[in-house]
Amino acid sequence: MGMRHALTVGCALVLLAASCGGGESSSLDAWEAQGVEVAEGLAASTRAVDADAFVSYFAPEAKVIDPIFPIITMGPSRYATYLLSRPGAPEPLAAVHVNRDGAAEQLVLGGFLALAEPPTEDSMVILRQLELEDGRISRLINFFEYEAAMRYPDVVVTAVGLPAANATVITEAGAAADELFGRYFDAWSSADRDAIVELYDEGARREDALLGSVAGDQLGGFVSDLLEDRPGLRLEPGLIFVNGWGCAASYTIDAGNCEVSGISVVDLSESGTIAGEWVYYGADSARLCGWGNA
Repeated sequence: MGMRHALTVGCALVLLAASCGGGESSSLDAWEAQGVEVAEGLAASTRAVDADAFVSYFAPEAKVIDPIFPIITMGPSRYATYLLSRPGAPEPLAAVHVNRDGAAEQLVLGGFLALAEPPTEDSMVILRQLELEDGRISRLINFFEYEAAMRYPDVVVTAVGLPAANATVITEAGAAADELFGRYFDAWSSADRDAIVELYDEGARREDALLGSVAGDQLGGFVSDLLEDRPGLRLEPGLIFVNGWGCAASYTIDAGNCEVSGISVVDLSESGTIAGEWVYYGADSARLCGWGNA
């Protein structure tokens, strides 16, 4: 871990917070339109096994990253060839989540674990982070479902073209994910301000699509204000994801009278604390709760 600082990406989890101004509501609509168009376009071209259409959603210099050491970086054409040659098209698990810089989507991959011994028909969910520039993908990064990856770590690395010995990367990342998210969910759901702040590295930056950015010493005040504004806020864990850099998770925020979903990308420090966090929103659930419309 820690190598992600060079790429400013990492472990995904979700945090949705307080109501925002009406101006952000229109922004949320625009983010959703852009993110959903690209994500659904990728899905449609995959089902049609149309490599040209698939590649058209990427910027010319785009990179696709499967972060299992050594990091696999490929261009869109190579990724399309790899993905479209696999049995079964990825199917969406949940609505696309968006922020001002891109989208995050959860996809079910049938047949991904066909290399397991003994053979298994288990499917795997991946989290796909899409960084967008001018409506096209500049970088795509994959995360793998924690439970399936921990059951079949050798299959995961073999499926992306690496030696089975690299499976230790997955198991180590999984252990780090389990430890981090256990503390994260407990701290937020118990409204323990100090425990929440301790999750973050000194100088950590938190990018929120609706609330804006906080960094370093600002984080403690942000957490205090959020807990005061949203008493009783609880996090309901969803799926956890891992890759060679860290982890990922989806979850639902119980805001008392409604629920909001989201995804956040987290960069882990060498010590396992959060060095950076980037939040993605389930736009429909945010609107239903009035988040971004107040």
